[in-house]
Amino acid sequence: IAAVNQWARHWSSKDVKGYLDCYSADYRPPNASRRQWLAQRRRRLSAPRYIRVEVDNPRVELRGQDQAQVDFEQNYRSDTYRDRVHKTLQMKRVNGRWLILDESSS
Repeated sequence: IAAVNQWARHWSSKDVKGYLDCYSADYRPPNASRRQWLAQRRRRLSAPRYIRVEVDNPRVELRGQDQAQVDFEQNYRSDTYRDRVHKTLQMKRVNGRWLILDESSS
């Protein structure tokens, strides 16, 4: 949960490097190459004047010693867009840090 909250803080502060560092090198975005995804995320974090991301009701399910699934409600607000979705992050511990391996929302 601490890693997910840190990811949300980086996103909310528009800290692109910190945000992207929360993703595993093994993360494979759907429908885009990793290079395209990185460029898209940089643009989307930089464009709004402000971003607020809240993680509500997180639930963790350990999937072995170094893998976990985190489910939560994500509340996203910016000056240009807002939504609330259910998000699932597949997390992997790498060198003592929990990183995002996969994500989905509904």
